[in-house]
Amino acid sequence: MTTARQKYLVPLTLAVTFVLALSALLELSPRDETSLDLSYRALRGWAAHDSWKPMFDAWTLPEARQGDGLYERLFFTEQTKFQYAPTSLLVFDGLALFGPSSFDELKAAGNLISRASLALLVMVVFYLLTPPLRPPRQAPIEWLHQLALAAAFCLLFYPFTKGLHLGQIQSWITCLIAAAVAAWSSGRPATSGVLVALAALLKPQYGLLLVWGLLRREWRYSVAFFVTGGVFGIVSLFRYGFGNHLEYLGVLSFLSRHGESYYPNQSINGLTHRLLGNGNNLEWVQGFPPFSPLVYTITLVTSLCLLGLALIPKSGTSRESRTADLTCCILAMTIASPIAWEHHYGILLPIAACVFGGRCGTLSKPQLALVVTATIAAATLNEWPNALADTPFNPLQSGLLVAALACLGLLVTLRARPRSDTRRAVDGGLGATLESRLF
Repeated sequence: MTTARQKYLVPLTLAVTFVLALSALLELSPRDETSLDLSYRALRGWAAHDSWKPMFDAWTLPEARQGDGLYERLFFTEQTKFQYAPTSLLVFDGLALFGPSSFDELKAAGNLISRASLALLVMVVFYLLTPPLRPPRQAPIEWLHQLALAAAFCLLFYPFTKGLHLGQIQSWITCLIAAAVAAWSSGRPATSGVLVALAALLKPQYGLLLVWGLLRREWRYSVAFFVTGGVFGIVSLFRYGFGNHLEYLGVLSFLSRHGESYYPNQSINGLTHRLLGNGNNLEWVQGFPPFSPLVYTITLVTSLCLLGLALIPKSGTSRESRTADLTCCILAMTIASPIAWEHHYGILLPIAACVFGGRCGTLSKPQLALVVTATIAAATLNEWPNALADTPFNPLQSGLLVAALACLGLLVTLRARPRSDTRRAVDGGLGATLESRLF
């Protein structure tokens, strides 16, 4: 095995082993689920309808077709947590073209695509683990080892498998972002722009990645993003009306003022709510925590700081630095959100694969230790700290947030490197073949 590949294959193997050991150990605790439970459910295709039910309720309301009043009725009056933009309903319009129209049919179709996204994510992670410096010939056992690691991490990474289990459209978003990162790191900015724009239609906060592209003068990426988002945005305006799109801004304002206190909200907003005892911690409720000026101020200030850190151009000019810059921006936007559920951090999986694969530059030993530790912490479902929910030590419930912040700090360091630490990839090999066919 080559030295370059040992730098990430050995730590990754150790990380997978640790995740398995921790998951097995947590099986001994009096809890409802572990990482392995979620992996098993993902393989069996057991999924709920966390996204599909509110989306279906919105899609079938007369207000959706009338072009006004959708969020006023569904979100504010009936208190259904439909927190997606009207552009997300184009998903059901597209599925309905192929026959599904009832809730059960659309739910089944949505979860089927989510399971397909798992297979695609395995291939993208497999590709991202390929170092930029590829030896001319590689033993088949190395490729099998890498593929096994990619599959194991996708199945063991609980933020992603939890999204699959919940029936979350976030699984689609994670796959789109992973493919966009892979396209960007392989020198295909236009493809990356198209994929990020599609993700932004489902999760509007990624629209800030267009601002990121414009600030970096990445014109091919920005034009592809703008055209893709513009086309689908115009279709959505004609389909669901300007009034409903304007109402959605009110939903975003409400969410930013209230946030969520339930412990799976791994954001600074959620951490602050729980620390102050403002709202429910351990149980999902239909409503939102009471408005707290202190929580709102802390959320606003930290979000602005994180977004400033993400958008201010500080990256080097090498491909590795620019890849670190993009992934840094994606992760910062997730952390900055008032509501960042555990399954939103599925994006940490392709980001970790990028770092391990050398696509963000070479790592020092301390940096390697940091990313291995953060990956293990993010991949393992651990609810032991919930015993501290009613104590001043409940910030320990935010382990996933801490792991994400550690990865963000590493990416900020890597993107500031002025020049490439690795030579350009040589042509040939399975990685190059996948690159040419996928992107």
